[in-house]
Amino acid sequence: MLIPLSVLPNPYEINYWGAYQQLSKDLVSRCLEKGLQKTLPLFADEDHTLELLHAMRVAYFVSHGWLEPIEVRVQYTPEGEPYAWCQDGVHRLSAALYLGHTDILAIYDESVESFIKGLT
Repeated sequence: MLIPLSVLPNPYEINYWGAYQQLSKDLVSRCLEKGLQKTLPLFADEDHTLELLHAMRVAYFVSHGWLEPIEVRVQYTPEGEPYAWCQDGVHRLSAALYLGHTDILAIYDESVESFIKGLT
């Protein structure tokens, strides 16, 4: 099912991976210009705090596209407020935003559907 990108936290505005720096579209653009792309997912032994690794992975999806849906779940703040969260596929989400898409193919359950309906 398609989900509007506007209901998900934007990886260019928040820090999904605990990186030293927040992901930037400018760095993704530089990776694309230089042909720096990471074709494989980040492995457990790689430093997930390096913005460059994430930008290279996003650059790969911008260049090659993707067929796999992202996975979205409802999470809750410590105060009990619900929010939609990209559980798997943040690099694809980032690529979709970079490309100017308004929605993305996602796997999600009825709790996400209820959350989205509550926003309208």
